[in-house]
Amino acid sequence: MAPVNHQHPLSYPAIDLFKWIAALLVASMHSAPFSQHEVANYYFTCFCRIAVPFFFVVSSYFFYKKGNDIFSFIKRLLVLYAVWFLIESPITIYNFFIASDKPLKAQILIFLRGLFVNSTFPGSWFITALWEGMLIVWLLAKKLNWRWMIIIGILCILASLPGTLYYGLIRDTPFRQKYWLFNMVFCPANSFITAIPYCLAGKYLATKERFPSSHILWAFLIAVFFLGVVETTLCKPLHYISDTYVSLYLFTPLLVSLLLSSRIHLSDKKALYLRKTSILIYFIHLPILFILQHFFHLEKGPASWLVTLFSAILFSTVIYFLSRKIPLLKHLY
Repeated sequence: MAPVNHQHPLSYPAIDLFKWIAALLVASMHSAPFSQHEVANYYFTCFCRIAVPFFFVVSSYFFYKKGNDIFSFIKRLLVLYAVWFLIESPITIYNFFIASDKPLKAQILIFLRGLFVNSTFPGSWFITALWEGMLIVWLLAKKLNWRWMIIIGILCILASLPGTLYYGLIRDTPFRQKYWLFNMVFCPANSFITAIPYCLAGKYLATKERFPSSHILWAFLIAVFFLGVVETTLCKPLHYISDTYVSLYLFTPLLVSLLLSSRIHLSDKKALYLRKTSILIYFIHLPILFILQHFFHLEKGPASWLVTLFSAILFSTVIYFLSRKIPLLKHLY
């Protein structure tokens, strides 16, 4: 059994390193370097989907491991949301009201849905889903035992699958119309519904003092990875979008367990840089991509991918180091 280091917040270098990599995966998925190659793009997108679930599990793990106050946690996320909402308000206005050909009433309703479920500014669904999912898990833990919480987590997984990778299974059935209404209101693949199982996984990992050896974790991780390849291959003729699939719910907690048990060493300064700039990269890359597409007419592909990643890393690094002298900038992460 491998012990986990819980000495202080900077003692998780493997987690910090993968946070940075995960942020690059999100940026890569959105800039789609293989957009001209359907098969490669499909599998690449499926692989990149591990990033946001990883953020859910890790955020929940540290919340429960540190014994944080749920309301302070939500307040911090809402402040982060408000800051980026203001920064990206021009993009939000364009996406919801200028580029949309829907009636004004529909535009307002969709915007309000995005405010409470799903997104307003690009990528904001993660913040909304995280604080709502964490609050629900926190409340459930006060009333229910693990058996019931696991059942609720499984129901949330089943609620998200038909709208994404398994959409083809319901497409020509009477169930599709009923599910379509549910999907339109709750956006299960991009809302608190999909966050709940991952937050439950993070809470469970936080209760464990020791994990299986890295050899065992690697064996399970590789097995689940190949299970994911088989699953996504079988579902490829059916897929609608690849936001949620069963293997992902197994893979992410195993990955986090392995990273928590890792003996990777980084200096505190490097770990802090990776942790903070990963947040900045996540939020910065989509405005960069928007500018590249609308002002420079650079379509998704290898060039867009390289420029997006380079710019996101550069701007996040500049903001991080400037925030040392301008504390106001720390609200960006």
